Amino acid sequence: MWRFQMLEKIKEDVKTAMKGGDKLKVITLRMLLSDIHKKEIDKRGVLTEQEILGVVSKSIKSRKDSIEEFKRGGREDLVQKETKEVEILNVYLPKALSKEEIIKGIEDIIKETGAAGGRDFGRVMKEMMTRYQGQVDGKEISELIKQKLGG
Repeated sequence: MWRFQMLEKIKEDVKTAMKGGDKLKVITLRMLLSDIHKKEIDKRGVLTEQEILGVVSKSIKSRKDSIEEFKRGGREDLVQKETKEVEILNVYLPKALSKEEIIKGIEDIIKETGAAGGRDFGRVMKEMMTRYQGQVDGKEISELIKQKLGG
C-alpha cells in the first residue's frame, strides 16, 4: 500500500509543479519516476518501500557527489541547481536520524551481531544502511562505525 501512495504523491507533485511552472521540480521528479521504473524493469517486479527509498537515496547521493565536483570546478550555478534538486528529493525520505540515534543504532547492531573489531565493519555498515535507509548518511555512518569498532 505504501508504494502506491508514494508513487501517487510523486505523480501529484509533478502535476502541481507543472501547474506552478516549477520546471526544475518537474524535471527532478520525472527523473525520479524514471529511475524507479528502470529499477522495476531490472527487478522484473514491483519495488518494495525499502527499494524505492534506495532509489531516492541513490539519486540524492549522486547529486551530492556532483555538488562536490562542481564546487571543485567553480561552477556555483550547477552547485545551486543540484542543491535545489536534493531539497526536492529529500521530501520523499523519512526524517533523518540524529547523531545520538545513529550511535545508538550502531551500538545495538554491534551488540546483536557480536561485532568486535575492524574486520566486522562491513557487516555493521550493511545492517545500518539496510535498517535506516534514507535516514542516514553513509559517510557519517562509516566514520562512527570505525570509531566504535576501533578501526
